[in-house]
Amino acid sequence: MSEISLFNFEGSEIRYVGDETNHEWVASDVVAALHPKSDPRNFSNTLKSVAEKRKGHKIVMTPGGEQSVVTLLEGGLYELLGKSRSKTAERFQDW
Repeated sequence: MSEISLFNFEGSEIRYVGDETNHEWVASDVVAALHPKSDPRNFSNTLKSVAEKRKGHKIVMTPGGEQSVVTLLEGGLYELLGKSRSKTAERFQDW
């Protein structure tokens, strides 16, 4: 199971599940931070724009127990931010 570090971006919690050599963020957290008012069911559509080789999976503890979550590797985070038309994406990059 992965160690989790929590970061707060404009009121949105973003879970970092990477380590010193492999940087990974929980994809649903990043998407929610970039599109706070969008329907969570659109999560998978948003992630389709990121190449599979730039995504991963980690087991994390959630309120419902251990779960496998989709993660964004460092390149996937940059790819998602670069393709986003959200005004929040630029602020996220600066953050």
